[in-house]
Amino acid sequence: MFVPSLKRGEKLVVTVKYHPAMLVGPISTVLVLLAVAGFLSQDTLRGNPVGVMFVWVVWAVFMSRLASKIIEWSAVGYFVITSHRILLVSWDTRRKHMDLPFSKTVTELPLAKVTNVRLRRSSKARTLGYGELVFESVLRNQELLTIGYVPYPEQVFQELLGVISPNRKDSARQAGPSKQAGALGSARTWVVPGEAEVTVGPDQADATGTWQAPKAGA
Repeated sequence: MFVPSLKRGEKLVVTVKYHPAMLVGPISTVLVLLAVAGFLSQDTLRGNPVGVMFVWVVWAVFMSRLASKIIEWSAVGYFVITSHRILLVSWDTRRKHMDLPFSKTVTELPLAKVTNVRLRRSSKARTLGYGELVFESVLRNQELLTIGYVPYPEQVFQELLGVISPNRKDSARQAGPSKQAGALGSARTWVVPGEAEVTVGPDQADATGTWQAPKAGA
C-alpha cells in the first residue's frame, strides 16, 4: 500500500482502508440483474436471440463497472492520517495523465485547518460497521471534507481528535493574524505513477481548493 513521503517532523498515525460495504450496492445490482437476465432468457425472450443478447450485454456492462470498482477499492481504497495532514489516495482521471495507466493522485488536507470533526452513522452504517467523518471549519460553518465508509469509526475518530487539537494550538502560536492563512496552506494534489514513492514539493503541486484558517487563539 502506497504511503506518500512524510515531511520533516511529521509522523504516520494510521492508514485506513475503506470499508467493503461501499461495494454492497454495485454487487447487489449485478446479482439482481443476473437473476432478471436469466429469467428473461429462459422465459420471456426465449426464441428471440437478439433480445437475449441485448439483455446479457446490459448485464455485462454493469458487471464491468463492478469489476472496476473492486479494482479501485483494492488499489486506492484508503486514506492516510499523519500528525499534520489527511491524505486521500485516488485514481488520476485527468486527461493529461492518461498516459500513466496506474497513476494515483494524493489530495492533502492540513489538519491545522480543521476546527471540528463529526462522526455520522446511519442505521445501515451501524449494522455493517462503518461511519462517515465530516471535517469542518467553524469560521464559515463549512464542510472541508467528508470521508465515507470508514471502518472502526470510533477508533479512527479518537485518533483524529488526538492529532487535531495539537495542530490548532501549534498553528495559532507560530502564525500571526496576517500570515496565518498562508502558513496553514491549501489543499494540494499530486500524481504518483504506479507504486513508486516520490516526494513532490509545494511548488509542483496542483491547487484543488483553499479554506479559511482558524484565527489565532481559537
